[in-house]
Amino acid sequence: MSKIKQLDDLELAALVSSRICHDVVGPVGAIFNGLEVLEDDDDEQVQKYAMDVIRRNTKNAWARLEFARLAFGAAGSAGAEIPFNKIQDLSNAILEEKHKIDWSSEHDFLPKGYAKVILNLVVIAVTSIPRGGKINLSITGEMERPTITMISRGNGARLPERVPEILSGEYEGEIDALVIQPYYTYRLITANDFKINVKPGEDEMKFTLN
Repeated sequence: MSKIKQLDDLELAALVSSRICHDVVGPVGAIFNGLEVLEDDDDEQVQKYAMDVIRRNTKNAWARLEFARLAFGAAGSAGAEIPFNKIQDLSNAILEEKHKIDWSSEHDFLPKGYAKVILNLVVIAVTSIPRGGKINLSITGEMERPTITMISRGNGARLPERVPEILSGEYEGEIDALVIQPYYTYRLITANDFKINVKPGEDEMKFTLN
């Protein structure tokens, strides 16, 4: 039986909303600063730099919002199938240059529940290799009940404190904004009756979901 505290609907909504705002406020703030520079400085080179900042951060903010819409939101109808290339595009769009993903799937579409969990597991896998590295993700088996294997490899790969226990349902402490995303992932896993195994190795973390 799971030991983890179950947040009520209001707590969960508040913490997930805070997480999304945290992810988007940086690029939106940069866009605002760029617009101020355009208004206040007539130097051609400065204006060119400001426009580059605005374009880059507009793309960043859009990517993060699109990611959140599927990973945390209700994009698509219940029971919908999500194109695999959309999962790829959304994940790749939020990665920094120091992180790469190699993708392999036997299916062009996946059930929405699996798509949401994959997106959230990508975020968790990235946190396990903060210095950079590669994530290998493969999807095999029947489309209705596939097996997802994700391996993050990088120097000193390890999950942040509390995350392994949260994913396994063994964590007994308080859930706060720092761990709301892995907690939400745990809730997705249990709500869809999935099973997850997290196995650490030398400079790698392996996640298996089925």
